[in-house]
Amino acid sequence: PDRCSACAISIQAVLLPALRLVLALTGAAELFVIQLWVARLRESLREDKGGTYGVSVNASCNHIPYDHYSLSIGFGSAPERTEELTAAMWQVVREVQSGLVSDSNMTKIREIQLRGHETGLRQNGSWLSAMMDAAEDGRDQRDYLRYPDRVKSLSAPMLRDAARTYIRQDAYVRFMLLPATSTAPSKPEP
Repeated sequence: PDRCSACAISIQAVLLPALRLVLALTGAAELFVIQLWVARLRESLREDKGGTYGVSVNASCNHIPYDHYSLSIGFGSAPERTEELTAAMWQVVREVQSGLVSDSNMTKIREIQLRGHETGLRQNGSWLSAMMDAAEDGRDQRDYLRYPDRVKSLSAPMLRDAARTYIRQDAYVRFMLLPATSTAPSKPEP
């Protein structure tokens, strides 16, 4: 425990009306790029560098009380490796933004997304969530059924464009939780 730190990068921004429309129509690309980052960051930070047990990538898009989105990337590591792993994280982000997406990653993530959707089709909660989101956004509630077609149509350039749109190195906040410094307990006075 005294050797572990947590690092999180958080990006939050207000969505422009045009960007909100794009997000509503191409939400599959954003979900896909998040899965891509999870896979690539796990490969880089955990498998290649051996610097963390896991990486999390979370995103949300909200329209109430105003249009905005949030994206966070987090991982735990030894404090002395935080800078190295943060630099490696940004390197992975830049690679995706430049269009470096392997066919094997595209296939793997496409399968994950389609399997998740198939599971969701059998769960009332997924239907309810999809219908509520569509109603809130003013979209056709049957969009949920069109999701597999959108996933199958995704391409590396679409992921590149989504990465360029939603990750900005000029607008992020970095949080680090460092271990407490240990001090010897004082002796009680008699």
